[in-house]
Amino acid sequence: MDKKPRVVNRTLSEQMAKILEDEIYHGVWQVGQKIPSESELIKMYGVSRNTLRETIHYLALTGVLEVRPGDGTYVRSRTVFDALLIKRLEHEDITMIMEIRELIEPKVMSLAAELRTEDELEHLLKLEHELEASFAQQSAEYIDKDIALHLYLAEICHNPFLSEIYHAVMKVYTPFLKQAYFSFLDNGVSSDHKQQCELIREQKADEVRKLSEEILMNEKKALRESGVL
Repeated sequence: MDKKPRVVNRTLSEQMAKILEDEIYHGVWQVGQKIPSESELIKMYGVSRNTLRETIHYLALTGVLEVRPGDGTYVRSRTVFDALLIKRLEHEDITMIMEIRELIEPKVMSLAAELRTEDELEHLLKLEHELEASFAQQSAEYIDKDIALHLYLAEICHNPFLSEIYHAVMKVYTPFLKQAYFSFLDNGVSSDHKQQCELIREQKADEVRKLSEEILMNEKKALRESGVL
């Protein structure tokens, strides 16, 4: 006998929350971006005002959205899982966050080297070029571009669950990196990223994993020198 699909009993607001969460996850609205107004969303998805308000309330409660009275509703996290993980990590010490990153990041980089496509490589090298330019100019945008590069690497490792965990870790970790900005300049971390991207281009997974471990050691040194760690 053929196995019948399992029937899932969900309210309309729960179904709508899943739809909006999927839209955010797939980039329809980016983190920090304002989503359409209540009336626009009702027209877009054909739901009632009450259903939409219940949906927004739930996503705001879980941390995916942020409602700003008199302004609008903004994307705060990509998924409910991401938002809940960030809330959990926000209560941890920087030392523990760094330990989590040391466990995850080398694997992310090795998978990116193994699985990246040519189109993904092209975009990665573009991000690395922008990072290198901001480093040379000692631009305050350096850390933001560094994070953008790392988050993209997490995307091209083609493991959505691992990518979400890494996104959450980097979200909490970023403020500490910004505090250590000048120590990063002194330690020349950006040149390591250039080598890292070159190894990914050559699909040398083991070598990029080892280099990632070295880069993290340099970051720990910069964090210590700046008094963050």
